Amino acid sequence: MSEEEASPAEEVRPAGRRVVCGKCLRPGRVCLCAFFPPDGPIDTSRGTRVVILQHPMEAKKALATARLAPHVIRRASVITGRRLRRSTVPTDSAREAVFRALDEGTLWVVFPGAGAAPFSEREVEESGTSLAASQEESKGGGVTLLLLDGTWKQGKEMFTALYEDKHDGEAFRRAPLVYLSPQCLQRPLEDAGLLRKEPAPGCVSTLEAVAEALFHIEGRDDAAAKVREAIIRVYDALVAFQRDRGAPHLVRREKDARRDIGKAGV
Repeated sequence: MSEEEASPAEEVRPAGRRVVCGKCLRPGRVCLCAFFPPDGPIDTSRGTRVVILQHPMEAKKALATARLAPHVIRRASVITGRRLRRSTVPTDSAREAVFRALDEGTLWVVFPGAGAAPFSEREVEESGTSLAASQEESKGGGVTLLLLDGTWKQGKEMFTALYEDKHDGEAFRRAPLVYLSPQCLQRPLEDAGLLRKEPAPGCVSTLEAVAEALFHIEGRDDAAAKVREAIIRVYDALVAFQRDRGAPHLVRREKDARRDIGKAGV
């Protein structure tokens, strides 16, 4: 699927398997297409681009959320791989966009690595240039966000590969490194990171991370809130489908919440 246009939904049935939607790649009975923006992927007001580097093992998982981002945001792309290297860049690709932004100084890496600052504290870059000004001056029309998609172990391996690359590691280390602290989230912690059993409160899925990161980097205004809501709508629908199917970790979390209320005497 190109960044400019989402393909129409089509039902496909692999041999001997259930019907799968050709657009969202979900089984027909839990298709998410009805929750995508009705007029197609939407634009970000400041032209922010989102590129997700997805670990090959994550791409095989049924609940991988990264693939849903391009259906909601026009300037969103997913690259499958363990690392990014300039020598493999084809023309006019998302991979090329990452290195172009890296060269222009408009790439932001989203990962809780050493030295990372929360989005809520990164309103002014080290140079003293405001985020809004840096976006307006950028040749590509906005900041490019690079997110890593996989397990936390896989994410750390991909992050290390970027930052220790012998050709571009130094440039990646100069790019702003940001992460989503619990204080950056626009919803209660108990409602975040529901799809999987996360290691700590405030840890979220890649789709949620895209929504929250865009909200901050797009200025936290009404336009940014609408973009965030469009993404979260898809995420919440996915969670609802899993809850209806009795996903074990969701049921366990709900039981734990009721037990905590009981202990509090409410």
